[in-house]
Amino acid sequence: SEYLLVAPLLRDLRFNRIREIQPGAFRKLRNLNTLLLNNNQIKSIPSGSFEDLENLKYLYLYKNEIQAIDRQAFKGLASLEQLYLHFNQIETLDPESFQHLPKLERLFLHNNRITHLVPGTFDHLESMKRL
Repeated sequence: SEYLLVAPLLRDLRFNRIREIQPGAFRKLRNLNTLLLNNNQIKSIPSGSFEDLENLKYLYLYKNEIQAIDRQAFKGLASLEQLYLHFNQIETLDPESFQHLPKLERLFLHNNRITHLVPGTFDHLESMKRL
């Protein structure tokens, strides 16, 4: 019975060999709190990937093969507090990628291929506590 209360808030899609996220794939899941997409084979995050997830607080994308993140990929995630992007193949970060995340407190980017950061990349993250 406890599972039924939590199930609408959590989507566990780990270890599923997911290769891509289609824009609008999570439409109609407005109450979702946590989305687990780690340990898949996702290569990029296109614009609109997480639209309508205005209540999402935790997004797990670590241990994928992410190389590119569209500048509008996280648009609509106004409640997101924690974003896990570590252990991917990210080389560059577009400063606009994080501008739609006003409540982001924790961003994990370690173990990627980032060689330089554009000034201002994290300027919009006023709630940031751990980077």
